[in-house]
Amino acid sequence: WKDNNNVNYGGHLLRQHYTDYANYLADYYSMVVNKGVNLFAISMQNEPDMNVSYESCLWDAQEFHDFISVIGPIFNQRGVKAKILLPEPSGWENLYLVSNTMQDSNTAQYVGIIATHAYGGSPSPVNL
Repeated sequence: WKDNNNVNYGGHLLRQHYTDYANYLADYYSMVVNKGVNLFAISMQNEPDMNVSYESCLWDAQEFHDFISVIGPIFNQRGVKAKILLPEPSGWENLYLVSNTMQDSNTAQYVGIIATHAYGGSPSPVNL
């Protein structure tokens, strides 16, 4: 599903697989809920700014925006109650990855949590 044909080493999710990935996450939600887990939130990608040797995928601000426009309606249609969490970058300095999504009311409506890891940088205002 990625442009590097590898689950590792970054790469970007191919747009033609946005619906596949959205349904995969919705299926995951259904599976854990059916096992009795109250899943509060689902992250689109852990550390989307990190190109690492383990399972990973790189995302830029526009890719997040475009994917949210696909996953939001799918989650609604399939009854996914978990909040969408993003962008979850490795540090404060990359929290801007949520900007395109939050500046568009059509996509911002689907975001329930804006989060980051605190491995680097310092908290600072983000232009949303």
